[in-house]
Amino acid sequence: MTVALCLFLASCEKGEGVYSAKKKIVEVYSQTSGWFMSYNTESGEWEKETYDDPRYLCEEWTWDHRRLESIKYSEKNGSTSGTDRFTYSGGLVSEKANSSRSHRTVYTYNGKELTKIQWYVDHTLLATTDLKHTDGHITEAYTEYYSTAKGAFKQEALPSEVLTFAPYTAYLYEMAADRKASGPEEIFNEKVVIEWANDNIIMKVRSYYGDDIKAEWSFSYDSKKNPLKNFWTKEQISATSIPLYGCPNNVTEYSMVSGGETVETCSFSYTYDGDYPTKRVCEKTTQGRPFGTGETITTEYIYK
Repeated sequence: MTVALCLFLASCEKGEGVYSAKKKIVEVYSQTSGWFMSYNTESGEWEKETYDDPRYLCEEWTWDHRRLESIKYSEKNGSTSGTDRFTYSGGLVSEKANSSRSHRTVYTYNGKELTKIQWYVDHTLLATTDLKHTDGHITEAYTEYYSTAKGAFKQEALPSEVLTFAPYTAYLYEMAADRKASGPEEIFNEKVVIEWANDNIIMKVRSYYGDDIKAEWSFSYDSKKNPLKNFWTKEQISATSIPLYGCPNNVTEYSMVSGGETVETCSFSYTYDGDYPTKRVCEKTTQGRPFGTGETITTEYIYK
């Protein structure tokens, strides 16, 4: 783990702030299975552990005609993750708020171009992303995090949507072992450079700390319609969140390189209804922990 939404459909002017999908999502289902290596203290050996979570309804979208009003999130155990409610100004989303989690996101524009995102938790400013544009595309995003306690940075307090423009920080966030080993100075800010191709798709995303590249992602796509195009405020922790929300087509493959080594790869397969996907299956392999991990994530879209 994105620009804010106009969330008008079909006939709207293209550009940031326009959610132009012709089909309206009303429900999203998710199911995850996978494996990881666990150390058995009794045998003194590493053993493969598997898991297979049940399919569950993770999102419910509510619409007021052509405008999205809210998204309700649920966990696999049935508990709620709260509801994101959207406020509009001049046809663009100006704020997203989730009262049950005390999260609030504020969006600032120059015309139709998104220039700043500010994330608040419990009325405290947690992070700011400043965006730069070239030829009508977001090409650079600088995200700075602020201490939530005097002299201390609490990464565990980060809402996942904050990580949209900080994919390397998102990767550390997902990797518990790496997160414990990383000091505040390693994740206090992140600059992302986005490389676009002539056909308006994102080919590479690079993460920088200072002048050093910390990670680079490369992407491939299909020719079908991406239902989340321009939905930059969507909540998701994922290294693929930037092309997921920035490109008109669906990602088929990505790879993440860090320190000169490939540390994560993922391939996607889709089931379509016409040009739009009804099911997406992600087969992900991650290195970095002992012997790596493997995970299959299935996402299903129900349209109105």
